[in-house]
Amino acid sequence: MENVLKSYNANQNYNSIVFSVYRSLVIFNLLSSAPHTMDEIKEVLNTIPFFKTDITVDTLRVYMNSLISSGCVIEKTLTRNKRREYTYYIKENI
Repeated sequence: MENVLKSYNANQNYNSIVFSVYRSLVIFNLLSSAPHTMDEIKEVLNTIPFFKTDITVDTLRVYMNSLISSGCVIEKTLTRNKRREYTYYIKENI
């Protein structure tokens, strides 16, 4: 048990939590200001320099579901593009 505790890196775990919170706040800010597509949100998050990995659509859905769980009402509307694409925005925050 002592070896497990010694090998545990608290700073790494703390950093991943901080990054997740920061990404959630960026998504909240984007969706509060105007409707955005998943690609637009990904583009903004992938330009932030201290994130080492690109964000996926599945990860974005997890963040958006977290916002919904915390009381945000996220609306999605179909865009007028050739392919099926939706824009998302926060209608209200409870």
